[in-house]
Amino acid sequence: MTAVIFDFNGTMFFDSNKHEQAWRRYLEQELGKRISRQTYQREVHGKDNADIVRYFWGAQVSAEEISRRSEEKESLYRELCLADKAAFHLAGGLPEFLDALQEQQTPVAIATTAELANVRFYFEHFGLGRWFQPGRVVYQDGSFPGKPNPAIYRRAAAALDKRPEECLVFEDSGAGITAARQAGCGAIACVAPADSSRCLAAFPFLKASIPDFRQRDFLLSLLQAPTLTVAN
Repeated sequence: MTAVIFDFNGTMFFDSNKHEQAWRRYLEQELGKRISRQTYQREVHGKDNADIVRYFWGAQVSAEEISRRSEEKESLYRELCLADKAAFHLAGGLPEFLDALQEQQTPVAIATTAELANVRFYFEHFGLGRWFQPGRVVYQDGSFPGKPNPAIYRRAAAALDKRPEECLVFEDSGAGITAARQAGCGAIACVAPADSSRCLAAFPFLKASIPDFRQRDFLLSLLQAPTLTVAN
């Protein structure tokens, strides 16, 4: 592997609970609806906002309504992030890992289903410009289908001037892992803070499953290691 592509939400920033809280509050507020854990994992986690809105409000919902509802939910999400100061930081070990990639001149990109307002929020609060060029951040601008469609990872590889098979991907969701796999990415590692083995059972082709980015040398070895490995 000669480049690294990161998903953002739930991978670089452990905010999955904030997205879940925001969607649950928003759906209950707007639809009076409480959804099951199974429905959330299947229809929301890792998915594009437009697909989520279409699922709950109907396939024929207008682009204007998708945009409005997406921003209302994301505004609530950002409020939740800022309110939880203790958890509002990049994943453990990630700055050091990004520094190491930068030192060895390994190009990096982000492939996120987040929309532009959230990307700007992350750059402002996490100082992402230290490692990522804006042109190498692929976000959901409405011009391509969301994960699990592979388009986002193909675009991220192209932004790095690399073939997908040259790219190591870090992901946390089933939809994202499927997108990277279908894009032909050379290696995929699952970021699973709660249970580093759960991804391997569902996706045996993964190169590794990790709880965070603290094991810098192990992570750097994934650029060369030919075998699947588990970090605890």
